Amino acid sequence: MFASHLGQVGGLYIPAEHWADPSLLWIWLPPGPRPAALAGLGPGAGLKAVVDAVEHAHPDLRARFRATLAEDLEEDPDEPEAEREDYLVEELWPAVIAYAAALGTQGRERPGHRPPWHLLSDSFEPGTLADHFEGRGSDLDGGGLAVTFTLEAGVRTVAEALGWSTGF
Repeated sequence: MFASHLGQVGGLYIPAEHWADPSLLWIWLPPGPRPAALAGLGPGAGLKAVVDAVEHAHPDLRARFRATLAEDLEEDPDEPEAEREDYLVEELWPAVIAYAAALGTQGRERPGHRPPWHLLSDSFEPGTLADHFEGRGSDLDGGGLAVTFTLEAGVRTVAEALGWSTGF
């Protein structure tokens, strides 16, 4: 869909095939000891392999995300969970895991630099991604809170599950 959209708007920026199939994307993982969930993977691993490994090691991640978000939003713990809004955008969940792995790797490889976790508060504000999503023909509401919450609270939750402190 993304490649066809770019082809329709001029064709000069048609991306490589791997952008159309996220399972072909690779994520650089930190050298040396890695979080247990990533220990069995090589220095570069496919997105699908990373997502599968993290979810296998932490099958409760979505529940953790929801608990983190409920705490962030100061939701009433006595309110039935079924009546709360579910802000998790499933289509973004692999991106959440990819961000957590990539930012954790950057933090480990560049300890003397600014920690990469500032991205969580700098880049995922409501509406920041709206133009990008629209420009790529995405059906997701880039201006909605669900996208922001999924990325911000999701990356923080996954990073913490992997043992990386985000400082937030």
